[in-house]
Amino acid sequence: MSNTLKAVGKSLIQGQRTMLSGVPGGMDARILSELARDGRDVLFVARDDVSAARMDEALAFFEPEIERLDFPAWDCL
Repeated sequence: MSNTLKAVGKSLIQGQRTMLSGVPGGMDARILSELARDGRDVLFVARDDVSAARMDEALAFFEPEIERLDFPAWDCL
């Protein structure tokens, strides 16, 4: 686990709310998959359907066993 992931994990253990933004493409899925692999609940909000589909594919690559839920855009509900 990288130093960044260790720092994120430490803040989560301490009960702090943690938000990651501006993470380079591809690295975001790796970080989320490692957090989910550790049994943490993870929420990813995509800007559009294409971004959501890309994240779903990337998460399936890094950690195919984690449960992923996909919700439609709020304006479709």
